[in-house]
Amino acid sequence: MAARIASRVRSLGGSAYLVTIVSLLTFLRPITHVRLATFRSERIGHFITDTDLALALLNRLRDEDGPRHLYLFVMPDYVCNEQLRLMYMRALRTLPDVRVLDCRTSWLARRIVTPTRLLTSRAQRHRSLVSYFCGSRDPGGIDACGYRGSARPYLSFTGDEEARGWRELRALGLTEGDRFVCLHIRDGAYLRTTLTGRDWAYHDYRNPDPSTYVPVVHRLIARGFVVVRMGRVTDTALPINDPAFIDYANWGGRNDLLDLMLYSHAALAIAGSASGIDQMAFAFGTPTVVTNLIPFDDPRFATPLSVAIPCLLREISTGELIPFSRMMRNRFGASWRYADAGLAPAYNTSEQIWAAVEEALTRIAGEWPDEPSDVELQNRFWHWAESQNVHAQVSEGPWTANYHRAYMGAVFVRENADILLS
Repeated sequence: MAARIASRVRSLGGSAYLVTIVSLLTFLRPITHVRLATFRSERIGHFITDTDLALALLNRLRDEDGPRHLYLFVMPDYVCNEQLRLMYMRALRTLPDVRVLDCRTSWLARRIVTPTRLLTSRAQRHRSLVSYFCGSRDPGGIDACGYRGSARPYLSFTGDEEARGWRELRALGLTEGDRFVCLHIRDGAYLRTTLTGRDWAYHDYRNPDPSTYVPVVHRLIARGFVVVRMGRVTDTALPINDPAFIDYANWGGRNDLLDLMLYSHAALAIAGSASGIDQMAFAFGTPTVVTNLIPFDDPRFATPLSVAIPCLLREISTGELIPFSRMMRNRFGASWRYADAGLAPAYNTSEQIWAAVEEALTRIAGEWPDEPSDVELQNRFWHWAESQNVHAQVSEGPWTANYHRAYMGAVFVRENADILLS
């Protein structure tokens, strides 16, 4: 045992606290198998997708660890959504082999949260110390790997929360009988105002033109839906003057409970470029349309029904769209890198967005005609996309052969087949 501890100590890069924790857990191993994890609770996307994957994998850990085991989760003090924190604490505490150490109330939690973060990094990115770790095995979480065995949703409202939520939503203009759609259009306002210590302009390439969603809102209203614009703050107001359009993002009564209530009860969620807030829809299994997906990574959203359309790229010098194979070689995480490569996003048009939304609504109704030509085209696309390493960011795991994947918008694939298959 001493040799094993010494070997692990050398691999830890000098973190004294983590060395101590690993040594203690190794000493306890003959008595009980204890694992640790914490949460990335400062960002809504990571908080949901990492926590849900950790919960989804617990049954596999139980099989590995035998009857004598204990899983310790350290809940950080700061969170992006207090209602979400409350609901995860509630869900975790119902599990007999799980203990939650809360940094707000526990001295021990505050002492070990930093080394537990280091343990998380080691386990996720370097695949070391995994036998001491009970968190998300994929750094992108469940909606990066699409694990089908997720058993979602883990989140649930109490009767009092439901009653309070609907009471407050009535003040917004919504009642239980309304069919409504949640719309989020990504822009830079949220990160600039909530995480002020960093220049977030490098993410601007992910922000589509809000005006392209206005015709989509009008069409949804004509179909009898109420459309609720989601978010905390926005750069641009939508020029829509209709009682069936609710600008919740800029409403003074917006709160953490209502964020979750809206996404959990929506008939459909629409994402104007992928963003962390979309995870609220995925967490409850709400059908979702993700538009302007850039960079185009494998859309393995862990939800039963989703439709995605990518944001293509065009040459700045000629305005011509580039082939998918080249697009896969130019998946960047910063605006300046696209510019340096002579490329610019070709954001989805209103018609492309509406076609994807209409497909999702038709699929929800169980009326989508799976035309053989469309099925064959989708299969050809995914075969080609996989040959171009579309799944390069997906780590190995139990989801490798058992995952959800979004439908590619059928109209988008038909109209752009020459680009997508080259």
